[in-house]
Amino acid sequence: MKLLLSILLLSFSTHMLAQAPPMPGKKLKEALSLTAQQYNELHRLTATYRQQIKDIQGNGQLTDTPQLAQLKGLQQTYDAKVKGLLNGPQYEQFLQWTAKRQAQVQRVQQLQDRQLPGRTSPGKT
Repeated sequence: MKLLLSILLLSFSTHMLAQAPPMPGKKLKEALSLTAQQYNELHRLTATYRQQIKDIQGNGQLTDTPQLAQLKGLQQTYDAKVKGLLNGPQYEQFLQWTAKRQAQVQRVQQLQDRQLPGRTSPGKT
């Protein structure tokens, strides 16, 4: 039972880490009052980060544990680069925006999961 729980927890955490941040758009640029240079650099960093996530996930030779370690390291590197790019208030707003977007993605995923055969459909018990 403990092994099953550990496997489920590991796969869930790998899935959560593997959710690439959305590409920055006009709303984020306006919300954070980004300069053109900051926006372009953030866009470049995010595109690179998203590609690296895909590369790690596409590496069929990695098991969950090394994959999770690589994703954590990649996330820490991305966070450090973004923090260095933005000033204090911008970085705090960026973290809030990112958390909000991740919550939205999770809600959509939960709704999609509920509509799969064998899952509880909305309105049914």
